[in-house]
Amino acid sequence: MAIQFACPGCQQPIEVDDEWAHRQVACPYCRRTITAPAASTIDRLSPPVAKPLGNVEQVEGLADAPYGAAAPYGPPGVGVAEGNPYAVWALVASLLAVLCLVGVGILTVTQMMGAVEPGSSVEEMQDSIAELQKQWMEDAQKGKIPPVALGLSVGACGMVITWAAGLVLTILALRRRARRGMAVAALVIISLLALYVCISLIIQL
Repeated sequence: MAIQFACPGCQQPIEVDDEWAHRQVACPYCRRTITAPAASTIDRLSPPVAKPLGNVEQVEGLADAPYGAAAPYGPPGVGVAEGNPYAVWALVASLLAVLCLVGVGILTVTQMMGAVEPGSSVEEMQDSIAELQKQWMEDAQKGKIPPVALGLSVGACGMVITWAAGLVLTILALRRRARRGMAVAALVIISLLALYVCISLIIQL
């Protein structure tokens, strides 16, 4: 006879064979590792079947947990042990955003240093940079985009896109229990990057 109950994680109705009472199974909806109750707690016709964690002999040695308690880990490839791919991609996206920012910074400094004469005063440097920006604007109006300006635009767009992707992936990653440390690291990088950009814009204004 099947045991029917609601997953404590996603509240979806599922069922297992009665031999899996008080044993760990994986919810077919949220993949959370849970402990099946001793008897049915809901009355549904045909809820999805939860995936057992191995077979009865393999899980005999697992410590029994109260119904509804989630195990911190399970056999490889099941439930929480499946990992958190969102955390990996969130960290990758945040690091790519940092690389784009570094590339934009290096390209900007290199171009501005080339436009400034050695030994120039601060005012002369500002005038040279303003003249360079004016030249870029005039070239853009004529349909001539300098390679440097194009590189800066591509780098800036890449930073914004990867930052936004990293933010979304981080939010999704933090909703899962696995690889939480990696998700937190991505959140820290994204937050610091946003703070740096905001401070830079305030200084320029």
